[in-house]
Amino acid sequence: MGELVAPGCDIGVVSGPKVVRVCPLGWEEEAESLARGLAAERGLIFQPEALEVFVRLAGADTRQLRNELEKIDLYLGAKREIDTQSIRNLVARTATGVIWELGNAIAKRQLSAALALLDQLLFQGETPIGILYAAIIPTVRNLLVTKEILETYGAKAPSAPYQFNSIVARLPQAAQNFLPRRKDGNINVYGLGIAACEAHRFSLAQLIRGFEECLKANIQLVTTQLEPRLVLSKLLVSLLAP
Repeated sequence: MGELVAPGCDIGVVSGPKVVRVCPLGWEEEAESLARGLAAERGLIFQPEALEVFVRLAGADTRQLRNELEKIDLYLGAKREIDTQSIRNLVARTATGVIWELGNAIAKRQLSAALALLDQLLFQGETPIGILYAAIIPTVRNLLVTKEILETYGAKAPSAPYQFNSIVARLPQAAQNFLPRRKDGNINVYGLGIAACEAHRFSLAQLIRGFEECLKANIQLVTTQLEPRLVLSKLLVSLLAP
């Protein structure tokens, strides 16, 4: 039996002779450690959340990280703290960054922006199945997980991603065991926190149905001759249309 392994989510789909298993890459931790070290060489310090935003937008290439940090260093002047807004204003979007922006557009339920970012990624040569695994499925999964947590435990939605830490800390261990984790074994609290801030835009039933639609799109991309852009566009419409 053939097996296709790709980043994004820990689910499997069996379809005919293929198993599509979606697994997290865990590249972010290495990139964050590298970026933190490169910043320290310039006497720069990332504010909370800024490091993850920087890596998500700039990617994992050492040369790209150096170039972006040099730009930020010149922009900041005597200031030594790197904030999120400076990163968003200055850092060039790599394919990884565009994928992250697509995830944000989905979470914010911005259909037109999501469709435009999908077209951009396809134009840049990203594979449709890679876009599905890296941006769409993980975002819908995180929205679904956080929506269920907030409703089940009566927690108030956070106003900022880092505030989700306190919600996770109060969860029973049995509930924590099912949360998505990073390569180092720790819960991906920031990614879940982003989703938790936007989960109010969807009902739990919509997210369950949306996750089922992701699986359907997965099978269509792997086993049929349907035009990939059409498959992903229809998926985004089904997820985000009012």
